[in-house]
Order: sequence, then C-alpha cells, then structure tokens
Amino acid sequence: MSVRVALLGAGEWGQLHARVLASLPGVDLTVVCDPEFSLAQRVARPLGVASTDDVAAVMEDAAIDAVVIASPEDVHVSQAESALRSGKHALVEKPVALTSGDARRLAGLVRETGRVLMPGHILRFVPPYAVVHEELSDHARVHSVFARRNVPVTRFSRHQRTHTALMSLAHDLDLILWYLGGQEPKRAYAVERRTLPEAGNPDVFWGIIEFSGGTVACVESLWTIPPGGSRYVDVELELSTNEGLITVRNPDDAVTVVRDDKTSHPAVTLDLQTGSHRFGALREELLHFLALIRGEANHPLVTIDDAVKVIALAEMLMRSAQHGTPVTVAEYPR
Repeated sequence: MSVRVALLGAGEWGQLHARVLASLPGVDLTVVCDPEFSLAQRVARPLGVASTDDVAAVMEDAAIDAVVIASPEDVHVSQAESALRSGKHALVEKPVALTSGDARRLAGLVRETGRVLMPGHILRFVPPYAVVHEELSDHARVHSVFARRNVPVTRFSRHQRTHTALMSLAHDLDLILWYLGGQEPKRAYAVERRTLPEAGNPDVFWGIIEFSGGTVACVESLWTIPPGGSRYVDVELELSTNEGLITVRNPDDAVTVVRDDKTSHPAVTLDLQTGSHRFGALREELLHFLALIRGEANHPLVTIDDAVKVIALAEMLMRSAQHGTPVTVAEYPR
C-alpha cells in the first residue's frame, strides 16, 4: 500500500524531510507546501513533486493520506487539527504545541478521530539512546540523570522564536521521561540567561527536576559553541543506577575529518546518504510513522500523550525560571 504524503514546511528541517520521504519505499510524496511558494517550488522541483502555498487545499485533498508538519511551531496545532479533522494522519515536529493545554486537546482529537498523530521526537530512533532504554528495561532503579546539550551559537537565530525548553531541551526531557517510565515530575527549579544581544528567548538554561520515584535530573540547554566550532551538537547524557553507570557522549563524533588544518565532525546520526542509500534516525522515524498508518506496528514508540508530558514539564521549568522559585506539580496550574 502506497501512502500519499504531503509536506507542510519547506525550511531547513522540512527540506530534509522531503529528501528522506522521496527516498522511502511505499511512499508517494505528493506535494510540498510552504507559504513562500518559491521555496516550496525549489524543494519540490528536484524531487519531481508538486508544490503549493495553499494549506487549505492540501487538507481538502482526499487523495492525501498523511501530512508531515515541519512548519513554524506556532502553527503546529492548527495544522495538526485540520489534518486530523480531514481524516489524515500526521507527523508533527516538536514541539507539537506551545502549551500543554493545546497538546491535550490534540490528544483528545486523536482519540475522537482514530487517526495517527506522531510527535517528531527523533532521539528515540537514535541507536545510542535506544540502547539506554533497553538497558533500563529490567527495571533498574535510576538515582540521577545528567543531560547536557550544547548547540552552535550560529544556529540560535534560526531557533530562538520558541523558548529553548520547548526546543532543544525538549529532546532531553523526552528521553528522561521515557527512561523513567511511570515516574512523574514532583518539583522543578530552573535558571535562564540571555547572553546574546536582542535574544528573545534564553540561550542558556539550567534545570533540576525531582521525580516521584526519587530520581533527580539535572539538565542544561546551551547555545554557546562558538563560531567556527566543528560540531553539529555537543551532548552528554549520564544515568546513575543501582546497577551502575550509563553514559552517552557526543554521538556525532563518530567521524572526524581533518582537511586544510580544519577539523570537522560530519553529522551522521540523524541523516546520512552514501551513494543511493539513505540511513539515519529521520528515516527510521518516518518508517515507523508509515508502519503505524498501515497498521503494521502495534506499539507506537512515541505518542501524543508522551508529547503532552514533555510540554507540561517544560512549562514547569519555564515558570520556575521566570519567577525564580521552585515549582511543584500541586502549584502548577494544569
């Protein structure tokens, strides 16, 4: 069964989605849609697919089975709602919504329509992080988690339209909640700083989270790798358990290239094309989405309810940072 897919959003990440979708077996990438029609054309033309700037027309097209939403974050909810109500499945890039209330509304709509709405929590499809989850599957008790994510400062201007707790930090919050299973956040304390001129959102963010099962997590989200830095991202993840220590460090350092006295680390984890073959977490994520649509996957690796929990935890951290005081679940309005 070929799944007919429309892509909404032809920005940097949307372009990557387009190339991967066009390479997948059993997928018909039907149209690329972006408010900037010339951009939609530029992305669609080399792939031999149609382009448009009319989102409503995409939603009304009964021939389209599913949409991948890689649009700006402030339209994720409205586009996801339109897709579900028109009978389409949707993969929505994170954050699925900017408030937990909107995310919960989407979760209710998923139950009402019976359609698939899969959050783009891509790190669940990155092998090192999946291995950590597998290592914890025998119910090892996690005492503490430390997660640090540092991104080049040159990329901040393209991502600062949304608070970093909902952007880069959301990756780590999702992993932590995934690893801790049924544990719920009890209390959070956070500090944020804006170190760049005219920064609308913080480029430096720290948080401490206490969980119901006794686990304490410390998270850092930074955009401070200086210009000329060779890494796509600099990551550390460490879990202390009753059975030992589990660490993941710098997954994109797998390949080092030194050329003309410059060192670089090509990003190979999320997407990699060698010749006619494509590999990477984005491909695995999209294949899982398609398997859910076809009914071939009985257990979704990530759900809208997971996204609700991530956004609610991010809100607790943001509220704490803004008020300068710890926030408990009882104090936080839901």
